[in-house]
Amino acid sequence: SATVSATPRAVCLADCVRNLGSIEALEENFQPIYHCSCCGSDATRRFASKRTWLQQLPPVLPVQLKRFRFDAHTGSFQKSRMRIQTSSTLDLSELLLSSEQQQQLQSCMKDSSATRQHEGEAMGTLYELYAVCAHLGGSMERGHYVAFINVGASLKEES
Repeated sequence: SATVSATPRAVCLADCVRNLGSIEALEENFQPIYHCSCCGSDATRRFASKRTWLQQLPPVLPVQLKRFRFDAHTGSFQKSRMRIQTSSTLDLSELLLSSEQQQQLQSCMKDSSATRQHEGEAMGTLYELYAVCAHLGGSMERGHYVAFINVGASLKEES
């Protein structure tokens, strides 16, 4: 018989971020839900997909993970027991849209997403973990938030 582990498995933060850039099908119950604005007034729903890329990166990157999900059976929010492993650095180069990719996708971008010359290749895509704020408690209504902050030298200063 299979043994069920009481300890939830863990995922790494880098995988969570990579998931942000994964291709997502736009469907519901395996049925198309997308109406293409380029196909005229045709009201036919079509299969489509979407993917997220970043055009530029901020100097400081705050990351917030959704840890509570609504459970329709109980009518309340349940906290995920999944552990998130972090490392001292996070590389976002996979999510950064290159100038070549921007040019290829320009016809699909909204006007507000005009191609910008960014320093993607010149600017850093590697972030150093500075702090973690963790919720300790089993529900949204109870618990405490605890902050862990690196007050020592940065990795650049140490090398």
